[in-house]
Amino acid sequence: MNVITLTEVGRAGDLVIEFESGMKLTVQPDDDYEAWGLVGPKGRLVTCMPGGEIAVWGAE
Repeated sequence: MNVITLTEVGRAGDLVIEFESGMKLTVQPDDDYEAWGLVGPKGRLVTCMPGGEIAVWGAE
């Protein structure tokens, strides 16, 4: 099992997830499509919109 040790969203819309094992997952924004989306506590949704803009829906 891999444990997440860091999750970070950059200004350009890139998503970086680092794992306890030392592995790193990086997702870059796309010009035409939503590149990634995360659902957090209480249904909060964070999405990288086309072009790298970050949108947040749900509880503040």
